[in-house]
Amino acid sequence: MSADSHPRLPGGNYAGNVKFLLVVVVLGLVVYLVVRIIQRRGGTAVRGRRSSPKPPPSNRRPFAPDDDTDFLREIDRKKRRHQDDPDT
Repeated sequence: MSADSHPRLPGGNYAGNVKFLLVVVVLGLVVYLVVRIIQRRGGTAVRGRRSSPKPPPSNRRPFAPDDDTDFLREIDRKKRRHQDDPDT
């Protein structure tokens, strides 16, 4: 093996394999970017028209206890009661 030769991968020449890998990477990047753009625009194309984004639910329920204002208010009330009356 000479000093200026490139290592060969099984099944073909080195330059051909590198070109193939570059095409696959570029194609993957293009598909990724197209999908991201479609998602950011709010939906997928349906028969040439964009689907309208879903309206936010009118009855918003908290997902976690710290999102629930009533729950936080009750904790604050209990905390103040405990600070005012240290015997309990």
